Amino acid sequence: DRVTDGGLEVLLRARSLARLDASYLLEVRLRTIENLIKYCASSLTSLWLDGGNLTDDDVSKLARLPLLSYLEIQYCDELGDPGLVHFSSLTNLRSLKLGRCFSITSSCVGILAAALPSLQELVLSDCSDLDDVGLIEIGRHCHSLIHLELSQSYRHTITDVGLGAVIAGCTSLQSLTLRGLKAVRTFVTLIPGHCTSGAARTLQQLFWRR
Repeated sequence: DRVTDGGLEVLLRARSLARLDASYLLEVRLRTIENLIKYCASSLTSLWLDGGNLTDDDVSKLARLPLLSYLEIQYCDELGDPGLVHFSSLTNLRSLKLGRCFSITSSCVGILAAALPSLQELVLSDCSDLDDVGLIEIGRHCHSLIHLELSQSYRHTITDVGLGAVIAGCTSLQSLTLRGLKAVRTFVTLIPGHCTSGAARTLQQLFWRR
């Protein structure tokens, strides 16, 4: 965790990377993102970051990495819609994972869902500002989604309504992980209601812990 932007710059100058895991490098800041754009925009497909020292303006620049198919950012505590919404430009994205994304709202999730219909994996942990409206948009647009993981820790705004929309609309869904969704009451009973259509035909793994 002592590697800084300067150390990474030496590496990025030397090679056009396809993958970079900087998720445990706590000192990564805007300079590394700018260097990724400068040296790796034509090669980088997978990126892991720690978001603890990044701002919305910083992460908005990730939209200039057009080949990204996998993006994971841990510790998105200080990040919200103004930065994350720019990921809608990453049309090659197949996997998006955001940890501790307390401030992402249904408005942003709806924009991402509509812009990224080929998304296959979506993980939003501690998404306490997300509600059923965002899940309805996921169900409406993300027909290629295979794995969805959601968790809420202090606000519980996702209900059976939103999850029902996901089950009905995400026709490729195979794996669903839900944690801390205390407003969900009878979700499991929704699945038989969609037994001839939607994710109920494809769902293979369900983990639900309230």
